[in-house]
Formats: sequence, structure tokens, C-alpha cells
Amino acid sequence: MVTFLSHGEFYPVWLSTEEQLRRVAEAFTQASFVEKSLGRYRLPPGTAHARSLFMSWMRLPIAYVSQGRLTITNTALRFRAAPPQLFGWQVLEVDSTLTFELTPNDIQSVETYTFPSAAARLRLPGLQFTRVRITQPGLAPDFLICVGRRVGIPRIRSRSLELRAALESFSRAALAKPTA
Repeated sequence: MVTFLSHGEFYPVWLSTEEQLRRVAEAFTQASFVEKSLGRYRLPPGTAHARSLFMSWMRLPIAYVSQGRLTITNTALRFRAAPPQLFGWQVLEVDSTLTFELTPNDIQSVETYTFPSAAARLRLPGLQFTRVRITQPGLAPDFLICVGRRVGIPRIRSRSLELRAALESFSRAALAKPTA
């Protein structure tokens, strides 16, 4: 379930990277029909994925590397990861301890993320990721973000577009500082 808790709060939010999305698209593209049916995707080490608790050989690549709650106020953007909960699945290679806080000055740009290949667009339909480029030391220089959930691609798409608009508005606050 996607929850919009208050003005500027989104849950669950998925953080990802171009590398993770590339790996997911490749896993789906390279797997045969039988491998897909059995959940036997070949994944490079370090790829975020879910493994079935009932059939331990089943592995499914997932789009995010961290999932959590994003809160946007007038002065701060805060992310706090939460452990993913998928009934019957163990989620691996996901950072459930990530937390960070950014100010409008820390955000260099907010951009629509376009999947670089047709295969990626076909394999990950409806996910509307936004690229956020930042200047804060200690974090990756950019990350991809969208609102997530297990079902309801139209709802994911619309909520991700709302998130993008909120991020754009937040990042513009640095440009709209009053002059003395």
C-alpha cells in the first residue's frame, strides 16, 4: 500500500541506482521463459533481490537498493530506510539502515530519469524514477527515486510524479532565498 501521510511525506519510497536498474533489466532480458517461470534469474553479486522462503532457489531481482520514508519540509528532505517486508520472501542486498538529510542547497538538480534502453523500458514498465543530483559529501553524487509498492502501476506512476513535483519545488527553494 502506498501511503501519503502528510504534506511532503511519501511511503514507501524506493531509492535505486542506474546500475541496479541495468542489472534488473538484463536479468529479465537474458532469462529464458523456463528460468523466468522458475524464478531462476542469474544475478551478479551485489544485486538487490528477493529470495523465496518456501523455495530457496527462487530469486527475483528488485528495482530498489533501499526502501523507506521520505519527508520533505520547507528546510529539509529526510530519508529513513525501513526493512522491506514481502510475505514469503527474504530481501537481500538492500540497505535498510540508510538515513540522510538534505537541504535545498544540497540538491544540484532534479531530472526525469529515462531508461537508457528499450529493453529496460519494457522490463520495468510504469516505474517513473526521478534522478536527484546532490552535492553533499559522503553520499553518492546522484540517486534515482520513485514511490514504490507491489501492485498498482498506475498509482505508482501518479504518486511518483507527485514526488517529482515536490522534489522540484523543494530544490527551487535554494534559488528563491530572500535578499537583504
